[in-house]
Amino acid sequence: MGKRWVSVILLLLCALVVSGMSGFGGEEAPKRIPTPDQNFEVTVVDQADVRTKVTMFSIGGHTLFIGRKGKGQLAVPFSKVKRADFRLQDQDLEVIVELTGGENITLLADRHQECFGRTDFGNFKIKLGDVKTVTIHRQILPEAKN
Repeated sequence: MGKRWVSVILLLLCALVVSGMSGFGGEEAPKRIPTPDQNFEVTVVDQADVRTKVTMFSIGGHTLFIGRKGKGQLAVPFSKVKRADFRLQDQDLEVIVELTGGENITLLADRHQECFGRTDFGNFKIKLGDVKTVTIHRQILPEAKN
């Protein structure tokens, strides 16, 4: 009876190991991404300095940088942003937003928010806290239908 229990336990441990490996650390590849109301082409640089060119970029499906400014909340549309730099400050994520007019705004954002987009080779997802820089190149306008 003792050998049978050892075999069952070993089998369960193997199953746990194999199922844990399939997700590569629990992060699933984005099979579907939210469709934002506007299409922006951006370059995302992550904390490992890997650059990814993305279209249909959004943060949680929205085309806004949202965060706290003092005691208030602020939502800055991507259309007014040239670049955003991200820095972890303890548990807060500081976002320095450079506007198209040249001025800077600093926000505190939720580092657990997810960013989404499309690349030439597939869908893209990254947590905001893993982002170093977002550079907004342009808004892609929809083609006119005849």
